[in-house]
Amino acid sequence: MTALYLGPVFESRSHGYDTRDYRQVDRRLGSNVDLARLSEALHAAGIRLGLDSVIKYEAWKGLWSSHNAGNYFEMAWTLRRQFGEAGLYRGKRLYAFADNHDVDRLASTLRDPAHLYPLSILLYAMPGIPSIYYGSEWGIGGRKAEGDDSPPRRRRSAEHVRDPAEGHEERGGRHPVATKAQRSQSAARDSECVLTKLAAVV
Repeated sequence: MTALYLGPVFESRSHGYDTRDYRQVDRRLGSNVDLARLSEALHAAGIRLGLDSVIKYEAWKGLWSSHNAGNYFEMAWTLRRQFGEAGLYRGKRLYAFADNHDVDRLASTLRDPAHLYPLSILLYAMPGIPSIYYGSEWGIGGRKAEGDDSPPRRRRSAEHVRDPAEGHEERGGRHPVATKAQRSQSAARDSECVLTKLAAVV
């Protein structure tokens, strides 16, 4: 194990994602001192610590809606706002995702299944730590129903794969390649590099 990713740990009103104080650990979980000690122990063992929050949902929407609309200006605006010269999160490597247990699966959100690959490459090229929700690399779909998030999380089999003619091996193999490139190319994590390439597209 090289990393530990914790769900919302900061002070909230009820379920954790309704955070009201990002500077205070939720008293139901412990204290700031407890979190600091955990972080120190993990780092001493060579394990990184990631903390969940809701600040990345703006990029999440931009990733799929830019592809659906054929308009990358929305994503370019989002990246500049977050990581540009005066960006809110410039210099920070935040957790980035295209779908998760809280939203419809990506394959059910994209209008064109062929956009799954370029969207994933954009996700990996963005500043931050890219995350692929299990099954999304295979194009598996699933939609939430009236607030119920269990449909996207149900166990899936081969018949749920979108556009199966494209092949499991090909689709599943793309993410490891992107992961290797993302780890080896520091420029791929640089906001100016991504903004320049995105501007060239639009």
